[in-house]
Amino acid sequence: MRHWLCSVIVFGAVVIDPMASCLAQDATTEATSAVAERGAQDGLRWGAFRLLPSLILSVTDDDNIYARRSDESRDTVVTLSPSLAVQSDWRQHALKFDVGADIDRYQRHSSEDVNDYWFGVEGSLDFDGDTRLFAGLRTARDHEDRLSASAPSPAEQTRPVRYERQEAHAGLSSAIGDFRLRLGATLDRFNYEDGESSAGQTIDNDYRAHALSAVGARIGYALSPEYEVFMQYATDRRRYDKPITGQLFNRDSSGHRAAAGVRFTLPRARTVGEVFAGRLRQDFHHDDFEDIDKPYFGASFTWWSSALVKISGSIDRVVEETTVNRNGVFAAASVDTRYALEVERRIDHRMTVFGRVSTTRSEYQGFDRRDRVIDAGAGVRYYLERDVFIAADLRLIDRNSTDIDAQYRRSQLMFSFGYTPGMRWGEGPPADVADTGWLVQGPSGAVFPGAYALIGLGHGALITRTSGARRGGGSDLSSFADSGAGPGVALGYGLERDRWYLGGELGLEGNDLGWEMSKDKADSRTVSGSKDAQFSLSMRVGRVVGNGALIFARAGAVRARFDDYFRINASADGAHDDTTARWGARVGVGADVPVDESLFLRMEYARTRFRSYVVEYLDEGTPGADSFDNQETWFSVGLGWRFDARAGMVASSPAAGGFYVGAHVGHGGLDSHLSGWHSDGGALPLSQRFTGDFGGQGQLLGVFAGVGKSFGRWYAGVEFEIDETRVDWTHERDTRGSGGRDFAVEMKGDYGVALRVGYSLQNGTLIYGRVGEVRGRFDTRWVKGGNQDNDIDRSDTVRGLRYGLGAEVPLGSATFIRLDYVITHYRSYRFTTLHQSPDQMSFANSDHLFRLGFGVRF
Repeated sequence: MRHWLCSVIVFGAVVIDPMASCLAQDATTEATSAVAERGAQDGLRWGAFRLLPSLILSVTDDDNIYARRSDESRDTVVTLSPSLAVQSDWRQHALKFDVGADIDRYQRHSSEDVNDYWFGVEGSLDFDGDTRLFAGLRTARDHEDRLSASAPSPAEQTRPVRYERQEAHAGLSSAIGDFRLRLGATLDRFNYEDGESSAGQTIDNDYRAHALSAVGARIGYALSPEYEVFMQYATDRRRYDKPITGQLFNRDSSGHRAAAGVRFTLPRARTVGEVFAGRLRQDFHHDDFEDIDKPYFGASFTWWSSALVKISGSIDRVVEETTVNRNGVFAAASVDTRYALEVERRIDHRMTVFGRVSTTRSEYQGFDRRDRVIDAGAGVRYYLERDVFIAADLRLIDRNSTDIDAQYRRSQLMFSFGYTPGMRWGEGPPADVADTGWLVQGPSGAVFPGAYALIGLGHGALITRTSGARRGGGSDLSSFADSGAGPGVALGYGLERDRWYLGGELGLEGNDLGWEMSKDKADSRTVSGSKDAQFSLSMRVGRVVGNGALIFARAGAVRARFDDYFRINASADGAHDDTTARWGARVGVGADVPVDESLFLRMEYARTRFRSYVVEYLDEGTPGADSFDNQETWFSVGLGWRFDARAGMVASSPAAGGFYVGAHVGHGGLDSHLSGWHSDGGALPLSQRFTGDFGGQGQLLGVFAGVGKSFGRWYAGVEFEIDETRVDWTHERDTRGSGGRDFAVEMKGDYGVALRVGYSLQNGTLIYGRVGEVRGRFDTRWVKGGNQDNDIDRSDTVRGLRYGLGAEVPLGSATFIRLDYVITHYRSYRFTTLHQSPDQMSFANSDHLFRLGFGVRF
């Protein structure tokens, strides 16, 4: 839903509360207009009008297009968005038309294709300097995103729900001395198109057609030029055309909102906003629906902290229509409370970055369900020409719900190309604002040529995937893992030209990573694997950035030895207990940061995949074999010494304090230690001990925002983060009969807050440590036997202690690149199955994540 005239737009989420903005005072004031107009969209002149055309082509990678908890579907969406706004350029009165479309094309799921469009007109008549009559009309064809709680799943309706919306509003605003008066009325009409089920049957959506109408008034009194107190009251009437399908009732209701508040306009602080509180009530005509009577409150502000930085926030509470139901029980509506914050930072005359976060709590009335949605994102827009731009935007959405099937995680990474003739954002900064630039000039001479030596310490994980057949039929497929630490040394040599670097390196690492699994049962396995010291030979290629730090990528080969043990418990004499050496391919990324002319600090993350091999054993005299496929993730921190000392470090100020925002991509692992008791084969209940180290690895996307302060070269700050992860592991046991278990854990993401303390080197690189609390969500599956009613399929949001370290390398006066590594230990959870012979299990999860990010300081 886009660009509604009388809706409150909260960073991409539209709040259907038409009277809220119709009763609000105009946002433009003398205190803020001078700053706002510095990015003005002049438009193309056409007589007494200005034309604002726009054509944007976007490509979006969406990893969960149906917003499902599991079995997610990924697709690439191409969107073409043409639009045109025509607005008058009169001294008195105003008139504006706007028309546009959003045309989505899915590359693999064409049933999700939509053609949305809108057309609107609004205007005002100025009777004198203090009285204005305003009105508007709008019509649109839109669709209901699959992430909506009311949206049907693709199994229920093959295509998204389409609907048409017509909106009208009118009002009067006037000032009489110190009094302010604003009257308004709105009417919204929604008509829904029929859908089609996966079986080809028509789905009647006529019962969703409804109209929303409201009439309201707001009266205020100016205490001073900076403050105005006000009271406002609005009705809320909602009428449906038909009863709910299969029922004799609908969701008709009538209500009102009453509130008092204060509006502030602070010229010196370049801030405008308002805050209010009161009561809302909504009475439903259906007797079984519980009426709503709750506190009503809201707030909004916009603060221009400088000519380059804008910060906006809002708090809002609304009553939302919904179709949520279960087993013949229907929710009357949902009361949604939203908190949102958005920041925008102009880096120079071409580049603007922004970050946003909102959280919404939905309480479904008369229905046992509560949702919490976190919607966060960050993006950048860069103008190639004054009216041609490219942009990138990352959006992360997490819905946690008391209804486990309604939970989901979703990430959307969008790249855009736009043409906006007449929109002058790329023309240049105000004359009083310096062009800071997002990249600074680097050192004049070479920094890293020649030989060097390095010693360091690392942390990582060994992940082993095993698979093999079992005597008597069936198979096992497992993913084992464990993490640990170890030292390392390296020698290398490199060449540098025009700030580009190419070099070779020989390394030796002494880590002791190992995992094991065992069960007290004769025909079960006892298995373990570990990795000893290894050496590596690799090439590095990189670029020396502005402050003299080297950002590099690595590719090479690793030789390691693996100690493996494999035994069927009843056949100890046939156990495998041997060492195997294998080559592996390694890739990595890192940074070398000069500390002085010879000493440098390195942070690096690498991933290695080794050649697989076969482990042979005997099962009561019958030969058996399992395939072992090993992978390693490894983060290291080291101190290096350059034998050819160069004065290439660029002196810089300490890390600036204040607010910052950024986004990151990353990779990491999940370790799960399982312990408990099984009941099998006529044994006493819960008499067979089971332990195992399982795990997996995967990718992540995330955003972060924080605030800090420098104390000389020391730094302290607080940071909020949210990650959307795809890290999981699975154990599958095919017995071709009774017995055996399938179980798995998937980490769906996390969010949390951390304290960061660090020190800025002479070249401005911030080296920091971090510690804080996060909440991660884990989906756990446990299947035993053929009765699905006994299966475990649960979602747990658990707290964890997260700690780690990282480095922020400045790219320009306001931008930086970040390398960050964290380890998290989560609280364990447990369950007992409902089988006649039950299992009782405990899961203790931990993660280790590397994140490579880009950030902007405000």
